[in-house]
Amino acid sequence: MCFALIAIRQRSDYPFILAANRDEYFHRPALPLHAWEDFPGIIGGRDVESAGSWLALNGEYARLALVTNHRSGVPQAAERSRGLLVRDMVTAADTQASLQVLANERHRYGGFNLITGTLPDRLYYFSNRNGQAATPLQPGVHALSNAFLDTPWPKVRRGKQHFTDLVHDPAMLLVEDLFALLADTIPAADADLPDTGIGLEKERWLSPVFISGEHYGTRCSTVILLDATGRVSLLERTFQLGQPAKDVAISFMLLS
Repeated sequence: MCFALIAIRQRSDYPFILAANRDEYFHRPALPLHAWEDFPGIIGGRDVESAGSWLALNGEYARLALVTNHRSGVPQAAERSRGLLVRDMVTAADTQASLQVLANERHRYGGFNLITGTLPDRLYYFSNRNGQAATPLQPGVHALSNAFLDTPWPKVRRGKQHFTDLVHDPAMLLVEDLFALLADTIPAADADLPDTGIGLEKERWLSPVFISGEHYGTRCSTVILLDATGRVSLLERTFQLGQPAKDVAISFMLLS
């Protein structure tokens, strides 16, 4: 997961809304959104190589986890895959206890940003690159790419404004409007690009919300809606070389 937008308590009919893109190498095998057989109650995509995930939800406890890479220079090999953070968090018995353990083990992973917790409004943000403890996400609109939470990279500013407009528009089509937002391929102007140590050409290429490339790009888009009745809807659109390939939808009611 490399781009995520979250709205917490911004609409009475939808107290939680998420729209997110996963960017990855096309050769890395992955399974689309599904109920995991080895961890009953967990729903999400699955990275075949690490058995982790980029985004998953524990349907029994409404516990969410998603991870993005923190980009700073050339990536270094790490002891554990970042995708295991998602698996571990959604299967853990206690989010706060798990985050405390992770704070002592942050060195085992490459740079990451993690959002995890219970829907709709007991969510936390944690990164192993800022030296800080996990912080609660406040009600509002949040955006995350490959820097710290709400860092105003061009795609974050552009996506966050569009997302905010959609969330506050009662006439919005919701799902398709959110997928359209996630399909935005407009690159940023050179003057607005961050400098993360990868060179200007790669900064340009990675600047849109939806990334297209020969070997790497946006592999799937995900929308999660929690409505006022407690129904959770998860929708995923997967892509092959930038073209829509498959839609999956799963919905369920949260336990009272």
